Amino acid sequence: MFQSITKPANEVFVHSALAAEPGFLQDRPKVQMPARIYTVLQKQLKRTEGFYGNWYHPDDLQQKFNKISDYCREQGIELVFVFPPTHIDLQERVADFCLTEYYRNYKQEIRQLGWKVYDFDVPNELTVNRLLYKDPYHAGKEVKEKVVLDVWEDK
Repeated sequence: MFQSITKPANEVFVHSALAAEPGFLQDRPKVQMPARIYTVLQKQLKRTEGFYGNWYHPDDLQQKFNKISDYCREQGIELVFVFPPTHIDLQERVADFCLTEYYRNYKQEIRQLGWKVYDFDVPNELTVNRLLYKDPYHAGKEVKEKVVLDVWEDK
């Protein structure tokens, strides 16, 4: 489960670790962040209440994924799933609404289809730095380039 910490306004935490470990979100150097960006981030996070507060698991979702998966196998199409990175603040909102286990199960359902899965939506050096994001949902150029390189270099 993601650790939740209190972040002072306009501060960004930067960490050099590549994967989340116990204590990962603690003791990170702090970097000043423009107030304008901080305000946008906070507004976006507030909007998650409407989505996560009303979330339900669509019963037919797995059936649809199975149908797509079967079609790809029949046609010789390589299917690849990518969970794009989101900022750690957004990842923590999943936990705030007690949806962490549902999200883990959803990712597991995707993995069980037997195709390649890239999961970048985890706490790591690219998801904790607010300066790398336009808003909690949308990574900036540096993060996008890293994701593309990781996926394409693995081919």
